[in-house]
Amino acid sequence: MFKILLIVLFLQIFDISIASEVKQLNSKINFLPDLKYMLKEQSDENLLKFLYLLNKLEVNGNEFVSDELFTIIVPKFTFDIRNIDNDTLQKFIFEHIIPGIRIQVLKNGEIYNNMNKNSIKVKSLSPNKWRINDINVHEFNSHSTKLISFIKIDGYLDGIKSNFTKRNVQDHNSYNEQEKLIKKDVNKSDLLDEKTNKNKYGVLQNYLSTIKSGTKVFQHFLKTSNLSTIFEDATDNFIILVPNDMAFQRWHPIDWGFFPFSVPEFTEDIMRNHIILLKQQPFSPNSVEKEVKLKALGGEFVTFKVQPIPSINNVSILSNITLSNGNVVYIISEVLFMNDEKVSKLHQMNKDKETPPLLAFPWLISQFLSHSFLALEKDNRFTQIVRFLSLADIASLIPGSNYTFFVPFDDSFEKYGFDELADDVLKSNKSTNFILNHFVKGRLYNRDLRDGEIYETVGGRRIRIRKETSVNIFINQAKIVESEVFVYNLGTMFYIDDVLNPEILQNVYKNTQNQERENIESFEENFTTETSDVNEIYKKLNNAEPLIDKDQSFLQTMHDTYADVEFISSDNIEDFSSSDSYITSQALPSSELISPPPK
Repeated sequence: MFKILLIVLFLQIFDISIASEVKQLNSKINFLPDLKYMLKEQSDENLLKFLYLLNKLEVNGNEFVSDELFTIIVPKFTFDIRNIDNDTLQKFIFEHIIPGIRIQVLKNGEIYNNMNKNSIKVKSLSPNKWRINDINVHEFNSHSTKLISFIKIDGYLDGIKSNFTKRNVQDHNSYNEQEKLIKKDVNKSDLLDEKTNKNKYGVLQNYLSTIKSGTKVFQHFLKTSNLSTIFEDATDNFIILVPNDMAFQRWHPIDWGFFPFSVPEFTEDIMRNHIILLKQQPFSPNSVEKEVKLKALGGEFVTFKVQPIPSINNVSILSNITLSNGNVVYIISEVLFMNDEKVSKLHQMNKDKETPPLLAFPWLISQFLSHSFLALEKDNRFTQIVRFLSLADIASLIPGSNYTFFVPFDDSFEKYGFDELADDVLKSNKSTNFILNHFVKGRLYNRDLRDGEIYETVGGRRIRIRKETSVNIFINQAKIVESEVFVYNLGTMFYIDDVLNPEILQNVYKNTQNQERENIESFEENFTTETSDVNEIYKKLNNAEPLIDKDQSFLQTMHDTYADVEFISSDNIEDFSSSDSYITSQALPSSELISPPPK
């Protein structure tokens, strides 16, 4: 109890002040678990420190809730928290919180997203030994509640660029700890075996780095898929089937397209099926007489043949070697268990991993906006949003990629009369702001649309998620009709049945309507005045005395001038060919028609 009081006193003395205005991660309000009640009753030193720091985040405007599911990964505090800047501290806390789920059972291969949107990978080393992102799990669910589960680890998650000093990181990282010369209850042979196991991966790396055909791609995937750890903890030997770089290059798009190994789960599965655990005697390539069939870690079967030529699953063997630690390595010319049909299906399920072609039009600086615009332009359901995007100058405000775009259908605009707005209105600042409030910075998936979640748009407004069922999801008042329309790996579109924040343009539309009404009334008034003037002129003309009585000499002159012109009635016009020229009674106003004087 005295130790707990000292810890609390220490934290109060070195109070961590967090700025009151911090940019919210992923442009959204952060909901955090309300665990203040646990501070008084907690005896675990690391959990107590974490809860204290979590509680201090309240000054940032983060909202604490007691009715949401969370999983807390409790780090081991072996560093001085006094020297961490405020932003890094918040990111550090978020790195250890998984929102929206209470993990009750650890499952090998499960992947979760923490509040920093980084991946949390669960790894099983044995039935009772687990790792979280390569860090050993010390204790699981010892303090769990109805809505919260706790996972204690022997380190901390470092998915962010932290400001921890190099010394602190080395002190904390178990992989950097020096090997102790003496351990309790451990004999020399055990220490030798442990050292040999930890060197197995190093021996493999050293050999692969010398291969002329190149195996850098395999080494990279082996490391990023965390499979390298199986060599450190296993007491048995392995067969490692290593495709060369050209084998992976075959599946890489030339310029743009889908690369199957951009899907982490698929890559790890393929890599597992290139590793075979030898539980019996060491395997020798020379011991194969006809063929040998073995099962890989991923569950697929691998067949070794020597006739007609040495091959593995009918793939040519380029070379093989037995390493000093007993592991056998085969360099092969193809990636096993790959075919076009499998890649095509994987592509359909992972459209968000496809790389796009570079577009110079319509906006080079905004690839997401350009590809979204061209896709919507081909769909006649979105003529209004296309018109808005064409006229609003927003490309510089949506640069690059990594956005979510909530796209309203045409009838959403027509409902408010926005389809009648003039071009100059669509070029205005209000129109720009209206459109920007349909974009959110950060790529959202269906799993991110949790009930009550609030996101901030690029335009500065807030939108709230309302999730009635798994299929009835609303953004403010707009219902999502079609979700996860992936724009390559640039971002995501969601099609909605209403515009967001229509009030931004409603006043503009009303003012436009009033102005048009005033213009029409003014035109009608002017037209009435001008028509009256014309009517008065014609009235005077009709009442005037005929010109023939006023100036007989003038009419005679006109007749002499047009002596060759025959004045005819329009009733007889069909009797003449179209090539002849005539002046008819319809050619001049009746008040100006001149008939020849009687001879």
